[in-house]
Amino acid sequence: MGNDASKWLMGCGIGCAALILILVVFGLGSYLLVKDTVEDFREMGRTVSEVNETFGAPRSFVPEPSGKLAQERIEAFLQVRDATSPVREEIAESIKTVMTSIDTMEDGRGSLFGILRIIGTGAGALPKIAAFHRVRAQALLDAEMGLGEYGYLYVLSYYSWMKKSPGDGPPFTVVNRDQDDDDSESEEEVRAQRSQRVQREVRRLFISILENGGEKCSQPDTVVADEWCEAVHAELEALRNDSGRIPWQEGLPGTLEQSLVPYRGELDASYSELTNPLELMESMHD
Repeated sequence: MGNDASKWLMGCGIGCAALILILVVFGLGSYLLVKDTVEDFREMGRTVSEVNETFGAPRSFVPEPSGKLAQERIEAFLQVRDATSPVREEIAESIKTVMTSIDTMEDGRGSLFGILRIIGTGAGALPKIAAFHRVRAQALLDAEMGLGEYGYLYVLSYYSWMKKSPGDGPPFTVVNRDQDDDDSESEEEVRAQRSQRVQREVRRLFISILENGGEKCSQPDTVVADEWCEAVHAELEALRNDSGRIPWQEGLPGTLEQSLVPYRGELDASYSELTNPLELMESMHD
């Protein structure tokens, strides 16, 4: 079964594997697993909805008109990161298990048991993904932070400042799969497509957020920093003219960078490359 299993799985791809997962789950009569997973996602949806009802939709977030990131807001962001750390580590371990199993298949040492192990690991990861979003939503409520502010700080800290790649993640598609994605795509193609997808959504999010910031700058009764307002308008124009642009990809405005510098070590330590594709899912759709 070795080489045949390897070729079959790699040719089938993740989209096909997802279908097989459903068939195997129902074929084995694992009704309780499916029921519990559905309930996990329903609970996740309820908690995320509470965040949006409390703090507004992600694209409604308005940056501080001074251009600075308040110390307590960065610390609140890190508090949320700490709260999700255990479940992020569990998801990362599941991803590593799948990656190891796929490597085994590629080496021609695959078996039916190996295929079922990949499927089983994928099934087991679904409740963990739901738990990640649920735990984070509760942490956001505790920290009094909306998904818009979270996404704003995530992008500024990791993509704009630390130059982490929007394409970071496992060598296969985890979430937000496009209909025209090829099931047999290579690791490089997966990362390139993920990067393009995330860049597109980040651009959409930041155009709205910076438009909110620009409107704040134009209000006569608001104390604003002229340098910040100029930076907002310049970046808005750059984002509108470049569909693949990451906000402030040449470098953050001084006020933003100065706010982040004291927290560089903590921010870097809290970054998870493998779970990066999960981070902005809820911030992108409102």
